[in-house]
Amino acid sequence: MKNYREIFGNIDTEYYRKAAERFLPEKIRVLFIFESPPFPPPVDPITKIENPGWSYFYRFETKGSNNLRREVCRAVFNKKIFDHKSFLNEFCEQGYFLIDAVNYPINRIIEENKNKVKINSKGDVDNKEREEIIVSEANNLIKTIEYWADRSKTKISKIRTLLVKVSVFNGLIVSDNSFRQKCQNNEYNVLNDHQIPFPMVPHNKKFIADVRELLNL
Repeated sequence: MKNYREIFGNIDTEYYRKAAERFLPEKIRVLFIFESPPFPPPVDPITKIENPGWSYFYRFETKGSNNLRREVCRAVFNKKIFDHKSFLNEFCEQGYFLIDAVNYPINRIIEENKNKVKINSKGDVDNKEREEIIVSEANNLIKTIEYWADRSKTKISKIRTLLVKVSVFNGLIVSDNSFRQKCQNNEYNVLNDHQIPFPMVPHNKKFIADVRELLNL
């Protein structure tokens, strides 16, 4: 995990910020916090070669996050998605925003091989390790929330927040960290007191039902 943080923790995350900024609401009403951006990142942290096909929730130009956008659309608007850019515009106009608990990918294993660090695109990082990374990045998440709240001139305590994915809920609410402390001090308005699953089969229906119930949709 040390090598993981050293490599991925230093990638250029401006790509994600700029993609998201295009769809920042005037006022954030509801904030989704997912785990991390998808692998691979926009620029390989080892070779420094750009990846033109990098995907992200707010990057409608590529198809990598199509399924996530489809399920979020079904959850908040109760309809199928036909145009991904139009969906993101509507998502923005209705005051929804989405960020990640960790602003770099944490879903792939880093291996040591002959004194070189290798990205293994086939191996998953286990949930326990992901939770540890999320806990370690809690202070940076707080800064991210403050950044977007300030840009949208929104009072953080007024933002209804949903923590999506088991690792995110466990890392931020079950484990002791600065984010949980802010929740206990009523600085953050986190709606879910239970784990909301990531919207993939067979958990997508549970994700949709949880989101709609918590947001009274």
